[in-house]
Amino acid sequence: MTLQDSHVSDHHASNPPLLIAECTEGRVLTKRFDADGTKHDFSAGAAFRFYEFAVRTWPDLVGTLEMLTDQPQMCVLRGALHPECPRADDPHVDPWCYRRKHDRPDQPANILSASFPWVVFDFDDTAAPFDLATPVQSIRAWHSTLPPELRAAQSAFFLSSSAHVSPTVRGKLVVWYRAPISEAHARTLAGFYGADRSVGVCSQPNYFAAPIFAPGAHDPIAALRHQPLMFAGRPALMPARAAMKVHRERPSPVALAALPPGDRGILASLGAADKHVGRRFWMCGHLGGLMRKLGFPSEACAGVLREWLAALRPEQIEHGVAWALQAWAKETDLVSGEVALRETVGKAHADVIVAACERARRPAKWVIK
Repeated sequence: MTLQDSHVSDHHASNPPLLIAECTEGRVLTKRFDADGTKHDFSAGAAFRFYEFAVRTWPDLVGTLEMLTDQPQMCVLRGALHPECPRADDPHVDPWCYRRKHDRPDQPANILSASFPWVVFDFDDTAAPFDLATPVQSIRAWHSTLPPELRAAQSAFFLSSSAHVSPTVRGKLVVWYRAPISEAHARTLAGFYGADRSVGVCSQPNYFAAPIFAPGAHDPIAALRHQPLMFAGRPALMPARAAMKVHRERPSPVALAALPPGDRGILASLGAADKHVGRRFWMCGHLGGLMRKLGFPSEACAGVLREWLAALRPEQIEHGVAWALQAWAKETDLVSGEVALRETVGKAHADVIVAACERARRPAKWVIK
């Protein structure tokens, strides 16, 4: 199957078309590895052109995603293209465009929220061991620990581009649902299952391309890069409402009254990092946004997180810290904070973390001229 074979312009099919974004030449939407093991991250850039593909059935979706494992300049967006945004096959316009969900004065939104019968659950942080000698068995063992509605669902698992250097299972579980799932519900489900909530956002890339290995570099799981591990089942059902309610209203694992003062209180408010597998790096980002809004220096946030993540590998620690410190490169009104934290850890726990940060807040410095 080729891009030309799959492309459609039918906006009235029972399921919305799958939206594919392609970056410009010279950039890649996957990781690259040198012969000495050096890793190079994505280089997406800001310009994209967009394709739409007919995805009416589960085989349609899996077949298209398999094709994308060979396309290092392409990714999936779980959204719909604005009717006025140029399509890649339109010969009368420049197809290169930005990728935006929210309006800006010079760039109106061009990616719209939509409902689809599939959800991508990006499990980039799990506790399940991954054995390079038996990768399929490792993935199946992890899958057997998922909630019953996911275990029984029609799904496909695509390995993360960094799976071969991770001691734990990492990848995307794509699930086909009985009914269309909105963006808000996709994000809620991801949080419930301990997956990355952001990939449910309509403008957020979902990467499926296999990593690129330089001459002399070896991929020990190359045989699994272009064919997902399939799990037979039926179209998925939503979790039980009672379970979702318990998750939404879960109590805080720590009590505000028991916290020490200052930055030590912020550290204690987070709870044990190993109890937040699947969301601890998102917590890093949210804490960075919160502390940025409250006027903390970036060094204070970095110090708290390095101690909180101390049991992880050095590269994981720095990953979490870097995620948090992005907040200091933005204006305070553009960073996430309390609202995002509540979505990730629940209202009760978020309230404790926010209160701990407010108690430790640095006094304002007034300059008298």
